[in-house]
Amino acid sequence: MLHDRIFKVLGGLLAVSLTAAGLFAAEHHGVVKANGLPVPGATVTVSAEGQKTQVTTTDDNGAYAFADLPDGVWTVTVEMLGFAKLTREVGVANDSPSPTWELKVQSLSDLNAQLAAAKNGSETAASTATAPAATSENKTAPPVSPTTPTKPAATTNAQQAGGNGRGGRGNNANNGRPSL
Repeated sequence: MLHDRIFKVLGGLLAVSLTAAGLFAAEHHGVVKANGLPVPGATVTVSAEGQKTQVTTTDDNGAYAFADLPDGVWTVTVEMLGFAKLTREVGVANDSPSPTWELKVQSLSDLNAQLAAAKNGSETAASTATAPAATSENKTAPPVSPTTPTKPAATTNAQQAGGNGRGGRGNNANNGRPSL
């Protein structure tokens, strides 16, 4: 009878501990490389339906980590300027292996198209904002032809006041002495 009672208690504790372990979130981590070398500063994004999207960047060793991701299938996207974007579905669990992402260098035409799209997107956003009123300070100078020699701009009193006249970093408040 005592043995039966011990087995029931231990069995119950085992069942509770297994159930509780399933409720905890898993840590997902991986490495981003290009030609076998780590890629620092790559943006890694994880998203899943009904879950909050999380974003991080890789460290100096190309490693990234997401703590407390609920178990399940997550869409992982790895992006870095100059490289083709990678997107893959990854299963996240306590015992899942860490993926290694191998980035491929982006072609010049694809990179130029990406930069042009980004530029057009920022220009569109800038054009929807109200433009400042034209004043004499906002007018641009006429373009200078490459054959016309340019002469240095004249210094103003405000620019001359910053120097001590001896080529150093002058400060009139210190009578020409460097500040400590």
